[in-house]
Amino acid sequence: MHAGPGKIVAGSILMGIGAGVALGGAFMVGSALVAAYQERVQQMEMPPSAMARHHWNRFKSAAAAGASEWNNGHQVETAPR
Repeated sequence: MHAGPGKIVAGSILMGIGAGVALGGAFMVGSALVAAYQERVQQMEMPPSAMARHHWNRFKSAAAAGASEWNNGHQVETAPR
């Protein structure tokens, strides 16, 4: 099988065009996802940073309560196996 230089150049050009189209498609999808995320955040009652802070504070309170019970020797009754 013999591939002349013309076929190699043509194939390279087509691959370059295909890569450019793929890159453009990836850019369009990325910008659509960013726009959708921004719209979702604007519709939220509480911004994500405030929600994360709220849940972190709840976690700290629950962890402190659990540690306090553990240190006080409180036994939790479990069902027999």
